[in-house]
Amino acid sequence: MVNELTSLLIFPFISSWVSGIAGIHALFGAFLADVVRPRSTANLEMVAERIEPITMAILIPLFFSYTGLRTNIGTLQGNLRLSVLSIIAIATASKVGGAFAGARIMGLNTRNALSLGWLPNTRGLVELVVLNVGPDIGILSPPLFSMMVLMAVATTMTTTPALKLALPAE
Repeated sequence: MVNELTSLLIFPFISSWVSGIAGIHALFGAFLADVVRPRSTANLEMVAERIEPITMAILIPLFFSYTGLRTNIGTLQGNLRLSVLSIIAIATASKVGGAFAGARIMGLNTRNALSLGWLPNTRGLVELVVLNVGPDIGILSPPLFSMMVLMAVATTMTTTPALKLALPAE
């Protein structure tokens, strides 16, 4: 159990370090470590129970704080505010529309297809993880990063109210 816990914690760090040395962002090294990690361990649930409290109490709040500190809404002046609204509208329409269309093609009724269409908007945390790589490798400017963070937050926040409208309690 201790060896498993140690390897689950050390292997992603080593993989991140190696990918950083190779010129690839450390996030991709950690992702690769998780992809190649064997899944057939008997103590995986026990290890997860030990890691989860640390993750929920320390790491996730630190990640959100880091993202918040990198977000500068003050850079969004004039037309950029309209751009934020456009990005939110396009992101929402493409996620909802794509999943809705797929669900309708597969034979779901309109109400269920619409509720399924809203579910991709729940992936805001994943979007934020990927977005944080953008400024690090120089492909996202501070205003664009801020716009995309606002889009991730806004689309995530709309999911629950939209699902309540699509699937009212019977």
